[in-house]
Amino acid sequence: MMNKFPLLILLPLCSIAFNVLAIEWQQLDAETRQVLTPFKDRWSTLDADRQQKLQLGASRWLGMDQQQRQQAQQRLQRWQQLTPTQQQAVRQRFLRFQKLDPQKQARVRQSFERFRNMTPAQRQQLKRRWDKLPPAQRKRLLRQLRIRQRDHLPRFGG
Repeated sequence: MMNKFPLLILLPLCSIAFNVLAIEWQQLDAETRQVLTPFKDRWSTLDADRQQKLQLGASRWLGMDQQQRQQAQQRLQRWQQLTPTQQQAVRQRFLRFQKLDPQKQARVRQSFERFRNMTPAQRQQLKRRWDKLPPAQRKRLLRQLRIRQRDHLPRFGG
């Protein structure tokens, strides 16, 4: 049978470590408290990790210029409009992306930038080309894409 004595000693130490890492509301500077006001009433109930992440987010927010803040607000609004299923799919894609080696991440970023830099007319033309493909060819390309994503292979023909 396993000796429970070491476990009994470690539990209070974990509790002490949590309390040491936790941040008291009044320890935050005034600007950070202002940004984190929505969390004020439940701040003391948040675990230390969550408090630190919120404090980091507030620091990032305070370091942004007006345009960056506006972009962040728009992204948050788009995120909030997603269904929980869509949010989970985004999280899964992000985790898959994080597992890619740096060169593959760079290729994904480049492809995204190429698409993002397309004019609306170019995007529409790309959509029309896709729509004109025979269903069998679309199906084959989608299958290749899924295999590539699964295996983290380089892009078509590359």
